[in-house]
Amino acid sequence: MHQTELASNNYCFGRINSVEIFSDMGPILDHFYTYQSRFGALSYEGKPIYIAGMTAKGRSWSAMSQEQI
Repeated sequence: MHQTELASNNYCFGRINSVEIFSDMGPILDHFYTYQSRFGALSYEGKPIYIAGMTAKGRSWSAMSQEQI
């Protein structure tokens, strides 16, 4: 993905540390890698959108499926 996402200059690649990510398929992760948009979070009507297929605690905004987005 580096060739397509970074070459477009729309994203930057980074590492997020000091987290706990639980998965049914492996150990608890303490970090993850991400592509971050240089234009901000995906939003609808000025509010961030969460991806409905990913569970999380304490969300403040609405979640949408890939099809809804």
